[in-house]
Amino acid sequence: MLNPVGHGVFNVRDYGAVGDGTANDTAAIQAALNAARTAGGGTVVIPLGTYAVNDFLVVFSNTRISAYGATIRSVSTNKGILRNFLPNDSYPLYSGNSGIVVEGGVWDGNAADQGQGTVTGVTNVMAFIHARDITIRDAVIRNISGAHGVEFNAIDSGRILNSRFEGFKDTTPSTRSFSEAVQLDIARDGSTSLPPYDWTTCRNILIQGCWFGRSDRLEAAGRAIGGHTAETGRTYDNIQVIGCRIEGAIEEGIQGFNWRNSVIADNVISGTGKAGILMEVTDPQVVDVHSVVIKGNVVTNAGPKPGTSGIRVAGNVLNRIPAVVIADNVVRNIKGNGIHAEDCPASIISGNQVEGTDSTGIYAVNSEGASVTGNTTSRTQSNGINIGGSVGATVSGNTIRTTTTNHGVYVGAGRAAAADVVISGNNIRGAAVAGIRIAAGSKDCTVTGNRVKAAGATQNGITLTADSTGAAVVGNDLSGNSWTAATAIVPAGSAPRLDWAGGTTAPGHNLI
Repeated sequence: MLNPVGHGVFNVRDYGAVGDGTANDTAAIQAALNAARTAGGGTVVIPLGTYAVNDFLVVFSNTRISAYGATIRSVSTNKGILRNFLPNDSYPLYSGNSGIVVEGGVWDGNAADQGQGTVTGVTNVMAFIHARDITIRDAVIRNISGAHGVEFNAIDSGRILNSRFEGFKDTTPSTRSFSEAVQLDIARDGSTSLPPYDWTTCRNILIQGCWFGRSDRLEAAGRAIGGHTAETGRTYDNIQVIGCRIEGAIEEGIQGFNWRNSVIADNVISGTGKAGILMEVTDPQVVDVHSVVIKGNVVTNAGPKPGTSGIRVAGNVLNRIPAVVIADNVVRNIKGNGIHAEDCPASIISGNQVEGTDSTGIYAVNSEGASVTGNTTSRTQSNGINIGGSVGATVSGNTIRTTTTNHGVYVGAGRAAAADVVISGNNIRGAAVAGIRIAAGSKDCTVTGNRVKAAGATQNGITLTADSTGAAVVGNDLSGNSWTAATAIVPAGSAPRLDWAGGTTAPGHNLI
């Protein structure tokens, strides 16, 4: 990072700032920022007090703003507080004002609502565009009006650390429920106020240890972190969201378009209107998106808006997302699927705990080679685990407890039939219909070494539809359920192989 330490210190009080919350301190603070620019950089100190500003302050390269103990409040009707460009600037790629640190301070966007606040326009509190090395730490960004608390647009190496984002007002009205407290965006017409519109994206972004939620008078933002703009062939690279707390987002907690080589880890997300975490590729763009790790998060109470999942990673037929890892998360009380991986070939879904979903616990669809291992699901309304149209998937070592409807493990169709799925070593108890169901034209699946216990609810141990062919059902433990061989293993058409030699006489090498 370009380091302003060693340059001068510029106290805004020395330039006439009053800090009483009433006097207009815009010109005085800007004079201090201009002095730092003239000196080639430095530290601008905003000491204890409340500073009213009625226009964007502009911070230039190699400048640190230290605002511990201060409140900087917009008193405009349509302007935020801080940005790194002048109205007529133009910087390509990452060549704008860079090497900027903002530390401390309450940065109050002062959105108008119920007779409080002045800002009625759609405006960012802070915006950094076409730049490198931007750090915000120990700050409070409060009462956002319509847009974003912090916009990073075309930023390389941006960091938001140990900061709070409190309160948002949709001032449009009611058309920006998606608006992010932190937006990661691309330089394109309509998405940035700083040209050129050269489709530069964000990369090397770290958001760590931050809190997102309501303020003392306004609800939480539409999304805590994410973006709603993408462009053909463009990706957001090396995005890390680590150790944040997100409460009550109107839509998703964390949402990303076209993120790759990215990590979302150890966050606690609750009360979102839609998915806790959503990673997707917008259709019909063609982009090389891959390598997304979602690990160690706690996601609870997501929904009830349509499209809800606890965690969802979704490619599409043109843009698949290989090398996805969804591991060691806790997902609970979800008005949809717990974990949903779509068009994610060779994905790993492991070690997750999913409890209480209005649909399936874990759903892997159109994801050949998916490995669903070592998870625990309980109290799912639909299937515990659903493998849809995924060739060569593995479902192994999972513990499934209680489905209100449907099955413990279900193998069915996506865009095509599933094939060569191995279902082994799972412990299934209290599924509503069948412990394991092979359906919808699935081919050549192997079901072995599983334990299925009815627990007073399950109707059958293992069932197969007539159009499912080539299955081997061998070495499973279906005992202790008072089933006959005919009800424990139920093929709708021709019998599967029930022993290693190829026999089809029930129960074969299965324990009933």
